[in-house]
Amino acid sequence: MNAVYPTTNSSCGLLLIILLVYFIPLGAQNEEFSVYRKIADDQLYLRWLPRTLADFQHVLAGNMRLEVYRVGGSTTEPELTLLEEQAARPLAYAAWREQLTTSTWDTLALTSMYGPVLDAAFLDRTFLAPVYKDTGESAWLHRYEFSNYGLGYFWPAIERSGFGYTRPLDDGVGLYAFKLYPTARGDTLWIDFDVRSYTVPAVPELVARFKDLRVELQWRTLEYRRDFFGWQLERSLDGGQQWEPLFDLPLINDNDTLAGAGEALKFLYHEDVLPANDLPVVYRLRGADFLGGLSANESRVAGAGREDIRRSPLLLETLQTDSNHAVIRWEFAAEKETLLQEFRILETDTSGTHYRVALAGIDPQAREVSVPMKFRANFFRVQAVSQLGTELSSFESLVMAYDVDPPAIPRDFTGYIDSAGLAHLRWITSDEPDLAGYYLFKGYFEGRELAMITADPLAGPTYQDTVNQATGNEWVYYQLRSVDIRGNSSAFTPVLALKKPDVFPPAPPQFTKVDNDGQRVFLRWTTSPSPDVRRYDLYRRALETEPDFRLLHTFGAAAFQANYTDSLVQQGLTYVYTLLVTDDDGLESEPAQPVSLRLKDYGIRSPIENFTGRPGATARTIELNWRYAATPREYNLYRRQDDAPLSLIKVLPGNQFTYLDQGLQRGSTYHYVLRAVFSDGDTSPYTEEVQVVVE
Repeated sequence: MNAVYPTTNSSCGLLLIILLVYFIPLGAQNEEFSVYRKIADDQLYLRWLPRTLADFQHVLAGNMRLEVYRVGGSTTEPELTLLEEQAARPLAYAAWREQLTTSTWDTLALTSMYGPVLDAAFLDRTFLAPVYKDTGESAWLHRYEFSNYGLGYFWPAIERSGFGYTRPLDDGVGLYAFKLYPTARGDTLWIDFDVRSYTVPAVPELVARFKDLRVELQWRTLEYRRDFFGWQLERSLDGGQQWEPLFDLPLINDNDTLAGAGEALKFLYHEDVLPANDLPVVYRLRGADFLGGLSANESRVAGAGREDIRRSPLLLETLQTDSNHAVIRWEFAAEKETLLQEFRILETDTSGTHYRVALAGIDPQAREVSVPMKFRANFFRVQAVSQLGTELSSFESLVMAYDVDPPAIPRDFTGYIDSAGLAHLRWITSDEPDLAGYYLFKGYFEGRELAMITADPLAGPTYQDTVNQATGNEWVYYQLRSVDIRGNSSAFTPVLALKKPDVFPPAPPQFTKVDNDGQRVFLRWTTSPSPDVRRYDLYRRALETEPDFRLLHTFGAAAFQANYTDSLVQQGLTYVYTLLVTDDDGLESEPAQPVSLRLKDYGIRSPIENFTGRPGATARTIELNWRYAATPREYNLYRRQDDAPLSLIKVLPGNQFTYLDQGLQRGSTYHYVLRAVFSDGDTSPYTEEVQVVVE
């Protein structure tokens, strides 16, 4: 009987109730701890693994004790005899450091238990090193998670951490009871262990398929995850005398814990490379348990690699006959025939997919067969099948059924596209007896090759195709051709061009430049990307005198130009411009993003005086000062660092005469230029460049 029970007292009467309950889980657990136990080498091992960070911190604080009892008497009147009691807490730091082994897991456990008190040199080599910048909360979480993971690899670390207990089996004791208390919730945890009914956990069967210089290994993990978290796979080349681990750490199957995982995910797989064929090899599988050890039981499998085929047949030719049979010839190395079980001929009517066996059991010495053709288009491969089950296939070859006369070209191919985006197509069909139907081709660009859009022949004489109305193309192009049951195709019909109903207005152009010389306004813009534009209309509004836009000029698509000079302007006024475009269906675009400007008078204002700079009173700062008699709207301050180009860094109010530049880089030279900007757009000249070195 192996069970875990929480209780708030330790009375014998309550223990009697506990012992009458039969509970079998191999990795027993309650809400606070998962408990694992085993017997190995006449020694009893017990581990309690905290299920929450709070329970982990509770044990580290030294708040729990462990009492070990011998349970005697009868089921109805049990007798408890105290065998041992001790604190359930980590080994003292100084003692642990003195006994620290070279095991990585011992170091990880010490770090998890005593992270905050480790010296800096030691800490720098752990997962709590300062470079990871863990906060107090995240550091605690990492200590908890690394402890639960890492302790499973090394029993001494479990015992030193205060999460495990071991003792030799006592003569005459068949049932032990362990009392662990108090938990973080104030409960008492009772754990009983019936050593008389204990059985060593089983391991899954190790299955091997020996191949050419390799072996494919697999084993099931799902039903064994309560006993083992990982799997140790080893290899022996001397009949099991010496073993070589194939991996540094046990393999872990993360997938078998997923709800609804597929059957294949309930296994682990490994392909091992063999040093040579015909060399006996033994593989051993053992489970890695949660108490730092490997399973007592093991699964073994032995065998040797065998030479196998490594090259596929070379398909030489496939010939069409007037009896609708295909003659297939191939090459294969004669010295490898003894490795073969058979040749097969594979066939399909679709290139590259859905191959099936057309002819099997072909003698390994054969190099030619004749097979009937079932389809109009027949794709064949030659497949070699080895004694080990390896299948290697040649490249495919196409053989058409025998027929050389094409069907007639479809007649009167017409159609239209409605407002819902459906293309209605119609043609006159043929009454030829071997006609399979019609293939439809479609494209979006005039003069380009069209693509076939029907995988199977159409019966006709009508067909509806869907046209994407959201795309920008205006025309859709179709062609039709006939095909017979042997795959012979007629010539194409003439291209049928159908215009889509236009439901999308053209895209507006964009202004790229607006400027003036005081007497004229210069405009430049990009063209609309829509291909069906027929007219551009330029509109203007004088902001101070006109409430609405008025048409300024119209450009026809044939005589279009992407610029305009407006000379009917007055100084002192602000002008706003926009553009509208119209397509061949009369749809009008949204107005272009308006642009505006005020005619310049090119007046240059007086220069700024006494522009100076010096290191600031605080580190990595520069203080700038200047004087100016006028009152501008703002100041534009430009700066560059060392050899970098000047860039605008600050727009300052017009009544400010000092600025402190902060957060600068020591040892760099900074260059500054200043100018004033007035409300009417006039500007002062740029100041002379001032440079300051940040010490």
